[in-house]
Amino acid sequence: MAERGGGGVLDALRRLLATPTFADHEKQRVARILANLLRLFLGAVTLIGLSQLVIAGPSAGMLSLVGAWLFAATLYGLLKLGNVQTTAVLLLLLLLVLINVPAIGFGGIYSPSLGGNLLIILMALLTVPTWIVAIFGALIVVALVGVYMIDVGGYAAKLAIPQTPLTPELALQTHLIHNAAAIYFLYLALRSLQEALGRARDEEARAAELADEASLAREAAEAASLAKSRFLANMSHELRTPLNAVIGYSEMLLEEGERRTIGECNEELQRIRTSGANLLRMIDDILEISRIEAGRIHLENEIIDLEALIETVVEAVRPTLERNRDTLKIEVDEALTISGDRRRIHHVVFNLLDNAAKFTEGGDISIRVRSAARGALTGAEIEVRDTGIGIPAEAIPHLFERFHQVDDSATRRHGGAGLGLTISKALVDMMAGTLAVRSSPGAGSTFTVFLPRDAPEIAQLPTSLLISGTWPTA
Repeated sequence: MAERGGGGVLDALRRLLATPTFADHEKQRVARILANLLRLFLGAVTLIGLSQLVIAGPSAGMLSLVGAWLFAATLYGLLKLGNVQTTAVLLLLLLLVLINVPAIGFGGIYSPSLGGNLLIILMALLTVPTWIVAIFGALIVVALVGVYMIDVGGYAAKLAIPQTPLTPELALQTHLIHNAAAIYFLYLALRSLQEALGRARDEEARAAELADEASLAREAAEAASLAKSRFLANMSHELRTPLNAVIGYSEMLLEEGERRTIGECNEELQRIRTSGANLLRMIDDILEISRIEAGRIHLENEIIDLEALIETVVEAVRPTLERNRDTLKIEVDEALTISGDRRRIHHVVFNLLDNAAKFTEGGDISIRVRSAARGALTGAEIEVRDTGIGIPAEAIPHLFERFHQVDDSATRRHGGAGLGLTISKALVDMMAGTLAVRSSPGAGSTFTVFLPRDAPEIAQLPTSLLISGTWPTA
């Protein structure tokens, strides 16, 4: 029981003397210094009090011990409550009194304890603002002048200050304490300097990282701005082309309408119809990407016969296939169905097949639809392969970015707003599917879409519409 009681007292004392923790780094640093100084102060005062107890008698020794301990306990309480600056100032005042007042009865102006005033300046530099350091410098000057005046005027005997003989032993003890404290303060100063240098290096490294991130963000923003500018320029061209055709042929028909029959106007009417359809398709793409970015896409859920869907897509793309003299091969597993949004899946397959037809001239295009699995999901895999111009490797990671077009000249030649693949990737992502591409210049491209058999809840659109360009595995 005695051992347990002694352990409890030691634990309580250890908790009492523990350094409090603060979130602010500078406040924590000063609190750590003050806590260590209070421990050293208690040890030094206890040693000096015991010495005075032996040399000068019990009255002087006990007065020093009890007074120092009570004051130290008060300071610990303030420090625990978070009053770090107040604790520092009071500790400096305590040291000012304990160094200069006993010097009157311990050698006067010749007292070795007066050298401790330098320690007050060192401690102030580490714990309080500069203007408080200046105030304590002035107080030390006043205290030294006061000790001198008392000593020279012979007032020491009239004051109620215990007289301590100036023995070599006591002077040596005072010098040792001062030197030990000075070494400790220098250690704290060097440690604080090292910590400051470490923080400066960390801040410099962090600043470099932020600069790199800012540079990358700026480059990305500039690239996005450039891509958007190119997109708007191409869109202006693409929109004007069908509009000019619609307006031009309409004016021509109005002028020649009285001289020509409806049958003789079939070619012009067909061109008006084609131009209008192209214009409508581009407007639909712009509206679709706007809805995707705004998160206003609602996916329908119905049973889809993929063979029938592919037939409607092929019929829509057939004019482009015939114009470019492309050969189309179709392979679809019989009775293959999935559950999903028919219109959006049609849009995705149309974009892929239309791209293949536009960028392939006199080549082969194949579309293959079959059952497949991706991990625990089963569904359908739709593969569109062509022998067209292909895609450079460096362009594949940017293929599905908004407003990105692999080749502006090719886009001008073949037409298109440059949003088809972006929309396709976004729609496939929302249907919990995957869209991958592999390609090489001159050898053609292969786009593969996997769609789960059962339509999931609408997926959260990813923050980036980029792909890695790698070929996914089942």
